[in-house]
Amino acid sequence: MPLKEAYLEDTLQEVEELAGRVNLLKSLLAKRSLSEKLEQHWDLESVRSRFAEYKRRVEELEEAPEEKIEISHDAAEHAWQDLRSSVDTLLEEVA
Repeated sequence: MPLKEAYLEDTLQEVEELAGRVNLLKSLLAKRSLSEKLEQHWDLESVRSRFAEYKRRVEELEEAPEEKIEISHDAAEHAWQDLRSSVDTLLEEVA
């Protein structure tokens, strides 16, 4: 399997893993009062922003020429780490 396809396959697994965490987060937030939800507003915005960055980096990886695959993968991986950390931090705060 070519390197780019392997990286994109890993990305798919990461997104599936994140989806489980986000579903848990949604269920926990659904049980909160409106005032508690408002307190988490900026944290949620941070997660959304980091997801947008991750998505952008994955799109760059998809379109990267062979000689820039490693650089694009490293950028996507860094964005993934930031996103995962942001979601995990919010989960800890909400739980």
